[in-house]
Amino acid sequence: MLLILSTILGSIADRPVICMGIRMAEKNKKTEDNLDILNEELDMEPRKENKALSAIIIALIILIWLGIFIVLIKLDVGGFGSKVLAPVLKDVPVINKILPEASDEDVSEEIPYKSLAEAASYIKELEQELAGIVYATTENIKEYDTSSGTASDIKIPIDDVYFALINNSIIDIGHFGEEEAGEVEKQVYSAFLGKRDAVIQGLRQQFDALAPTPYGELDKEQQMYMSSILSMLTDQGVFLADKVNTEDEVYKSWKEDAASLSEYLRRAISMDWIDITKFDTDSKYSDSTEIYDALIDYIMEQLPDDLEFNKRIYKCMINQELVTGTQICLLLFEQGVLQENAQEVASLRDGAVSA
Repeated sequence: MLLILSTILGSIADRPVICMGIRMAEKNKKTEDNLDILNEELDMEPRKENKALSAIIIALIILIWLGIFIVLIKLDVGGFGSKVLAPVLKDVPVINKILPEASDEDVSEEIPYKSLAEAASYIKELEQELAGIVYATTENIKEYDTSSGTASDIKIPIDDVYFALINNSIIDIGHFGEEEAGEVEKQVYSAFLGKRDAVIQGLRQQFDALAPTPYGELDKEQQMYMSSILSMLTDQGVFLADKVNTEDEVYKSWKEDAASLSEYLRRAISMDWIDITKFDTDSKYSDSTEIYDALIDYIMEQLPDDLEFNKRIYKCMINQELVTGTQICLLLFEQGVLQENAQEVASLRDGAVSA
Protein backbone atom coordinates (compact mmCIF):
# COMPACT_ATOMS: atom_id res chain seq x y z
CA MET A 1 0.00 0.00 0.00
CA LEU A 2 2.90 2.38 0.81
CA LEU A 3 4.47 1.56 -2.57
CA ILE A 4 1.26 2.57 -4.36
CA LEU A 5 1.08 5.86 -2.44
CA SER A 6 4.75 6.67 -3.24
CA THR A 7 4.08 5.99 -6.93
CA ILE A 8 1.10 8.34 -6.89
CA LEU A 9 3.07 11.08 -5.13
CA GLY A 10 6.03 10.56 -7.48
CA SER A 11 3.84 10.99 -10.55
CA ILE A 12 2.41 14.22 -9.12
CA ALA A 13 5.91 15.55 -8.32
CA ASP A 14 7.07 14.97 -11.93
CA ARG A 15 4.53 17.40 -13.37
CA PRO A 16 6.62 20.66 -12.93
CA VAL A 17 9.51 19.06 -14.84
CA ILE A 18 7.24 18.27 -17.78
CA CYS A 19 5.86 21.81 -17.80
CA MET A 20 9.34 23.31 -17.66
CA GLY A 21 10.41 21.27 -20.68
CA ILE A 22 7.37 22.48 -22.59
CA ARG A 23 8.10 26.14 -21.75
CA MET A 24 11.69 25.76 -22.96
CA ALA A 25 10.47 24.21 -26.17
CA GLU A 26 8.14 27.16 -26.73
CA LYS A 27 10.89 29.67 -26.15
CA ASN A 28 13.21 27.93 -28.57
CA LYS A 29 10.53 27.73 -31.28
CA LYS A 30 12.63 25.39 -33.35
CA THR A 31 10.14 24.49 -36.05
CA GLU A 32 6.44 24.51 -36.58
CA ASP A 33 6.27 20.75 -36.88
CA ASN A 34 8.14 20.12 -33.61
CA LEU A 35 5.83 22.57 -31.83
CA ASP A 36 2.70 20.77 -33.05
CA ILE A 37 4.01 17.39 -31.90
CA LEU A 38 4.92 18.80 -28.51
CA ASN A 39 1.48 20.37 -28.08
CA GLU A 40 -0.22 17.05 -28.87
CA GLU A 41 1.89 15.30 -26.25
CA LEU A 42 1.04 18.02 -23.77
CA ASP A 43 -2.69 17.48 -24.34
CA MET A 44 -2.64 13.68 -24.14
CA GLU A 45 -0.25 13.01 -21.26
CA PRO A 46 -2.29 14.64 -18.45
CA ARG A 47 -5.43 12.76 -19.61
CA LYS A 48 -3.74 9.38 -19.46
CA GLU A 49 -2.16 10.22 -16.13
CA ASN A 50 -5.49 11.40 -14.61
CA LYS A 51 -7.32 8.22 -15.68
CA ALA A 52 -4.62 5.97 -14.26
CA LEU A 53 -4.52 7.95 -11.04
CA SER A 54 -8.33 7.72 -10.58
CA ALA A 55 -8.34 4.00 -11.19
CA ILE A 56 -5.57 3.42 -8.66
CA ILE A 57 -7.31 5.54 -6.01
CA ILE A 58 -10.64 3.69 -6.50
CA ALA A 59 -8.90 0.31 -6.27
CA LEU A 60 -7.09 1.48 -3.16
CA ILE A 61 -10.36 2.53 -1.48
CA ILE A 62 -12.00 -0.80 -2.33
CA LEU A 63 -9.05 -2.75 -0.93
CA ILE A 64 -9.08 -0.73 2.27
CA TRP A 65 -12.82 -1.36 2.82
CA LEU A 66 -12.47 -5.06 2.04
CA GLY A 67 -9.65 -5.27 4.54
CA ILE A 68 -11.75 -3.57 7.20
CA PHE A 69 -14.70 -5.88 6.46
CA ILE A 70 -12.53 -9.01 6.75
CA VAL A 71 -11.06 -7.81 10.03
CA LEU A 72 -14.56 -7.21 11.44
CA ILE A 73 -15.58 -10.74 10.44
CA LYS A 74 -12.42 -12.29 11.86
CA LEU A 75 -12.82 -10.43 15.15
CA ASP A 76 -16.52 -11.51 15.18
CA VAL A 77 -17.73 -8.00 15.96
CA GLY A 78 -21.37 -8.22 17.07
CA GLY A 79 -21.33 -11.98 16.41
CA PHE A 80 -21.64 -11.30 12.66
CA GLY A 81 -18.94 -13.80 11.74
CA SER A 82 -19.99 -16.71 13.96
CA LYS A 83 -23.76 -16.34 13.93
CA VAL A 84 -24.54 -14.96 10.46
CA LEU A 85 -21.77 -16.00 8.07
CA ALA A 86 -20.41 -19.16 9.69
CA PRO A 87 -23.54 -21.30 9.13
CA VAL A 88 -23.48 -20.34 5.43
CA LEU A 89 -19.75 -20.25 4.62
CA LYS A 90 -18.21 -22.76 7.02
CA ASP A 91 -18.04 -25.50 4.34
CA VAL A 92 -16.86 -23.25 1.47
CA PRO A 93 -13.12 -23.77 0.78
CA VAL A 94 -10.77 -20.74 1.00
CA ILE A 95 -13.59 -18.31 1.84
CA ASN A 96 -14.13 -20.00 5.20
CA LYS A 97 -10.62 -18.84 6.18
CA ILE A 98 -11.99 -15.37 6.97
CA LEU A 99 -14.43 -16.76 9.56
CA PRO A 100 -13.63 -16.48 13.26
CA GLU A 101 -12.23 -19.62 14.86
CA ALA A 102 -14.86 -21.62 16.75
CA SER A 103 -14.31 -21.79 20.48
CA ASP A 104 -14.15 -25.09 22.34
CA GLU A 105 -17.57 -24.30 23.81
CA ASP A 106 -19.10 -23.81 20.34
CA VAL A 107 -17.60 -27.07 19.09
CA SER A 108 -18.88 -29.00 22.09
CA GLU A 109 -22.38 -27.57 21.58
CA GLU A 110 -22.40 -28.55 17.88
CA ILE A 111 -20.95 -32.05 18.32
CA PRO A 112 -21.63 -33.47 21.79
CA TYR A 113 -20.06 -36.83 20.82
CA LYS A 114 -16.46 -37.58 19.95
CA SER A 115 -17.33 -40.23 17.36
CA LEU A 116 -20.22 -41.71 15.40
CA ALA A 117 -19.93 -44.90 17.43
CA GLU A 118 -20.38 -42.93 20.66
CA ALA A 119 -23.48 -41.20 19.27
CA ALA A 120 -24.94 -44.54 18.10
CA SER A 121 -24.26 -46.05 21.52
CA TYR A 122 -26.09 -43.20 23.23
CA ILE A 123 -29.09 -43.60 20.90
CA LYS A 124 -29.13 -47.32 21.75
CA GLU A 125 -29.21 -46.47 25.45
CA LEU A 126 -32.15 -44.12 24.91
CA GLU A 127 -34.01 -46.81 22.94
CA GLN A 128 -33.48 -49.32 25.73
CA GLU A 129 -34.56 -46.81 28.34
CA LEU A 130 -37.70 -45.99 26.35
CA ALA A 131 -38.45 -49.69 25.84
CA GLY A 132 -38.12 -50.17 29.61
CA ILE A 133 -40.62 -47.38 30.28
CA VAL A 134 -43.10 -48.80 27.77
CA TYR A 135 -42.72 -52.30 29.21
CA ALA A 136 -43.18 -51.07 32.77
CA THR A 137 -46.34 -49.12 31.97
CA THR A 138 -47.96 -51.65 29.60
CA GLU A 139 -50.85 -53.68 30.98
CA ASN A 140 -53.04 -56.39 29.51
CA ILE A 141 -56.09 -54.15 29.22
CA LYS A 142 -58.20 -52.93 26.29
CA GLU A 143 -58.48 -49.26 27.23
CA TYR A 144 -57.23 -46.86 29.87
CA ASP A 145 -59.25 -43.95 31.22
CA THR A 146 -56.95 -40.92 31.23
CA SER A 147 -59.52 -38.63 32.86
CA SER A 148 -58.35 -39.53 36.36
CA GLY A 149 -55.00 -40.03 38.06
CA THR A 150 -51.63 -38.38 37.46
CA ALA A 151 -49.16 -38.71 34.59
CA SER A 152 -47.10 -41.24 36.55
CA ASP A 153 -50.18 -43.46 36.91
CA ILE A 154 -50.89 -43.70 33.17
CA LYS A 155 -50.90 -47.20 31.77
CA ILE A 156 -50.53 -48.29 28.15
CA PRO A 157 -53.11 -50.87 27.02
CA ILE A 158 -51.44 -53.83 25.32
CA ASP A 159 -53.79 -53.41 22.35
CA ASP A 160 -52.33 -49.93 21.75
CA VAL A 161 -48.84 -51.45 21.60
CA TYR A 162 -49.97 -54.06 19.07
CA PHE A 163 -51.71 -51.47 16.91
CA ALA A 164 -48.69 -49.13 17.04
CA LEU A 165 -46.69 -51.82 15.21
CA ILE A 166 -49.21 -51.63 12.34
CA ASN A 167 -49.93 -47.92 12.48
CA ASN A 168 -46.22 -47.03 12.30
CA SER A 169 -45.67 -49.53 9.45
CA ILE A 170 -43.28 -51.69 11.44
CA ILE A 171 -45.58 -54.49 10.31
CA ASP A 172 -46.28 -54.09 6.58
CA ILE A 173 -49.98 -54.82 6.08
CA GLY A 174 -49.55 -54.34 2.33
CA HIS A 175 -47.52 -57.55 2.20
CA PHE A 176 -50.33 -59.67 3.64
CA GLY A 177 -51.98 -60.07 0.25
CA GLU A 178 -48.83 -60.88 -1.72
CA GLU A 179 -48.20 -64.33 -3.19
CA GLU A 180 -45.09 -64.84 -1.07
CA ALA A 181 -46.91 -63.90 2.15
CA GLY A 182 -46.29 -66.15 5.14
CA GLU A 183 -48.78 -68.46 6.82
CA VAL A 184 -49.77 -66.03 9.57
CA GLU A 185 -49.92 -63.11 7.12
CA LYS A 186 -52.43 -65.04 5.01
CA GLN A 187 -54.52 -65.94 8.07
CA VAL A 188 -54.69 -62.34 9.23
CA TYR A 189 -55.40 -61.04 5.72
CA SER A 190 -58.28 -63.47 5.22
CA ALA A 191 -59.87 -62.31 8.48
CA PHE A 192 -59.30 -58.69 7.44
CA LEU A 193 -61.10 -59.10 4.09
CA GLY A 194 -64.18 -60.49 5.82
CA LYS A 195 -64.17 -57.69 8.38
CA ARG A 196 -63.66 -54.98 5.74
CA ASP A 197 -66.55 -56.21 3.61
CA ALA A 198 -68.87 -56.17 6.64
CA VAL A 199 -67.73 -52.66 7.62
CA ILE A 200 -68.25 -51.22 4.13
CA GLN A 201 -71.68 -52.83 3.88
CA GLY A 202 -72.66 -51.27 7.22
CA LEU A 203 -71.43 -47.86 6.09
CA ARG A 204 -73.43 -48.14 2.87
CA GLN A 205 -76.55 -48.81 4.90
CA GLN A 206 -75.91 -45.71 7.01
CA PHE A 207 -75.45 -43.50 3.94
CA ASP A 208 -78.54 -44.91 2.22
CA ALA A 209 -80.82 -44.66 5.27
CA LEU A 210 -83.69 -42.18 5.22
CA ALA A 211 -82.91 -41.27 8.83
CA PRO A 212 -79.18 -41.99 9.35
CA THR A 213 -77.87 -42.18 12.91
CA PRO A 214 -76.29 -38.94 14.22
CA TYR A 215 -72.55 -39.16 14.74
CA GLY A 216 -72.82 -38.86 18.51
CA GLU A 217 -75.15 -41.89 18.73
CA LEU A 218 -72.85 -44.23 16.79
CA ASP A 219 -70.54 -46.61 18.65
CA LYS A 220 -66.84 -45.73 18.78
CA GLU A 221 -65.96 -48.06 15.91
CA GLN A 222 -68.52 -46.50 13.56
CA GLN A 223 -67.46 -43.00 14.61
CA MET A 224 -63.86 -43.87 13.75
CA TYR A 225 -64.87 -45.01 10.26
CA MET A 226 -67.01 -41.93 9.61
CA SER A 227 -64.18 -39.62 10.67
CA SER A 228 -61.79 -41.56 8.45
CA ILE A 229 -64.09 -41.10 5.45
CA LEU A 230 -64.30 -37.34 5.91
CA SER A 231 -60.49 -37.14 6.29
CA MET A 232 -60.07 -39.14 3.08
CA LEU A 233 -62.38 -36.82 1.14
CA THR A 234 -60.55 -33.78 2.50
CA ASP A 235 -57.11 -35.16 1.64
CA GLN A 236 -58.28 -35.97 -1.90
CA GLY A 237 -59.65 -32.46 -2.43
CA VAL A 238 -63.23 -33.68 -2.76
CA PHE A 239 -64.42 -32.02 0.44
CA LEU A 240 -63.35 -28.37 0.32
CA ALA A 241 -62.80 -27.63 4.00
CA ASP A 242 -61.59 -24.08 3.32
CA LYS A 243 -64.98 -23.18 1.79
CA VAL A 244 -67.05 -24.32 4.76
CA ASN A 245 -69.14 -21.62 6.42
CA THR A 246 -68.51 -22.14 10.12
CA GLU A 247 -71.70 -20.24 10.93
CA ASP A 248 -73.83 -22.76 9.02
CA GLU A 249 -76.34 -24.58 11.23
CA VAL A 250 -75.62 -28.05 9.81
CA TYR A 251 -71.89 -27.48 10.26
CA LYS A 252 -72.47 -26.55 13.89
CA SER A 253 -74.62 -29.66 14.40
CA TRP A 254 -71.87 -31.83 12.90
CA LYS A 255 -69.24 -30.29 15.18
CA GLU A 256 -71.54 -30.95 18.15
CA ASP A 257 -71.99 -34.62 17.04
CA ALA A 258 -75.71 -33.98 16.53
CA ALA A 259 -75.72 -34.52 12.74
CA SER A 260 -74.85 -37.61 10.71
CA LEU A 261 -72.07 -37.61 8.12
CA SER A 262 -74.78 -38.27 5.53
CA GLU A 263 -76.57 -35.05 6.48
CA TYR A 264 -73.30 -33.12 6.54
CA LEU A 265 -72.32 -34.31 3.04
CA ARG A 266 -75.74 -33.45 1.61
CA ARG A 267 -75.37 -29.96 3.02
CA ALA A 268 -71.85 -29.70 1.61
CA ILE A 269 -73.17 -30.55 -1.87
CA SER A 270 -75.88 -27.89 -1.72
CA MET A 271 -73.37 -25.27 -0.50
CA ASP A 272 -70.70 -26.14 -3.12
CA TRP A 273 -68.28 -27.47 -0.50
CA ILE A 274 -67.85 -30.59 -2.66
CA ASP A 275 -65.71 -30.63 -5.81
CA ILE A 276 -67.78 -32.92 -8.03
CA THR A 277 -65.13 -32.84 -10.78
CA LYS A 278 -63.11 -35.28 -8.69
CA PHE A 279 -65.70 -38.01 -9.27
CA ASP A 280 -68.10 -36.53 -11.89
CA THR A 281 -66.03 -35.94 -15.01
CA ASP A 282 -69.08 -36.07 -17.30
CA SER A 283 -71.29 -33.68 -15.29
CA LYS A 284 -74.24 -35.98 -15.98
CA TYR A 285 -75.99 -35.46 -12.65
CA SER A 286 -78.88 -33.02 -12.69
CA ASP A 287 -79.72 -32.59 -9.00
CA SER A 288 -78.17 -32.81 -5.55
CA THR A 289 -79.64 -36.27 -4.87
CA GLU A 290 -77.88 -37.75 -7.88
CA ILE A 291 -74.67 -36.01 -6.92
CA TYR A 292 -74.97 -37.43 -3.40
CA ASP A 293 -75.51 -40.96 -4.76
CA ALA A 294 -72.47 -40.57 -7.03
CA LEU A 295 -70.40 -39.33 -4.08
CA ILE A 296 -71.34 -42.33 -1.93
CA ASP A 297 -70.46 -44.69 -4.82
CA TYR A 298 -67.11 -42.94 -5.06
CA ILE A 299 -66.51 -43.35 -1.31
CA MET A 300 -67.31 -47.07 -1.44
CA GLU A 301 -64.87 -47.51 -4.35
CA GLN A 302 -62.07 -45.63 -2.59
CA LEU A 303 -62.28 -47.19 0.88
CA PRO A 304 -60.72 -50.61 0.08
CA ASP A 305 -57.52 -48.91 -1.12
CA ASP A 306 -57.33 -46.23 1.57
CA LEU A 307 -54.44 -47.10 3.89
CA GLU A 308 -55.65 -45.10 6.88
CA PHE A 309 -59.14 -46.62 6.66
CA ASN A 310 -57.64 -50.12 6.52
CA LYS A 311 -55.47 -49.37 9.55
CA ARG A 312 -58.60 -48.35 11.47
CA ILE A 313 -60.10 -51.74 10.65
CA TYR A 314 -57.01 -53.53 11.97
CA LYS A 315 -57.23 -51.46 15.15
CA CYS A 316 -60.77 -52.70 15.72
CA MET A 317 -59.76 -56.28 14.87
CA ILE A 318 -57.03 -56.18 17.52
CA ASN A 319 -59.46 -54.75 20.06
CA GLN A 320 -62.00 -57.45 19.20
CA GLU A 321 -59.28 -60.15 19.24
CA LEU A 322 -59.88 -61.01 15.61
CA VAL A 323 -56.12 -60.47 15.42
CA THR A 324 -54.36 -61.81 18.52
CA GLY A 325 -51.18 -60.76 20.27
CA THR A 326 -49.62 -64.09 19.33
CA GLN A 327 -50.30 -63.42 15.65
CA ILE A 328 -48.78 -59.94 15.95
CA CYS A 329 -45.59 -61.45 17.41
CA LEU A 330 -45.46 -64.14 14.73
CA LEU A 331 -45.90 -61.47 12.04
CA LEU A 332 -42.78 -59.74 13.37
CA PHE A 333 -40.84 -62.98 12.81
CA GLU A 334 -42.38 -63.68 9.38
CA GLN A 335 -41.59 -60.21 8.06
CA GLY A 336 -38.04 -60.24 9.40
CA VAL A 337 -38.55 -57.47 11.92
CA LEU A 338 -37.33 -59.91 14.58
CA GLN A 339 -34.50 -62.31 13.84
CA GLU A 340 -35.78 -65.82 13.21
CA ASN A 341 -35.70 -67.95 16.36
CA ALA A 342 -37.21 -71.41 15.85
CA GLN A 343 -37.61 -72.10 19.55
CA GLU A 344 -39.43 -68.84 20.30
CA VAL A 345 -41.66 -69.21 17.23
CA ALA A 346 -42.56 -72.78 18.25
CA SER A 347 -43.33 -71.65 21.79
CA LEU A 348 -45.64 -68.90 20.48
CA ARG A 349 -47.46 -71.29 18.15
CA ASP A 350 -47.91 -73.89 20.92
CA GLY A 351 -49.07 -71.33 23.45
CA ALA A 352 -46.15 -72.12 25.75
CA VAL A 353 -45.22 -68.45 25.64
CA SER A 354 -47.89 -65.74 25.64
CA ALA A 355 -47.60 -62.53 23.68
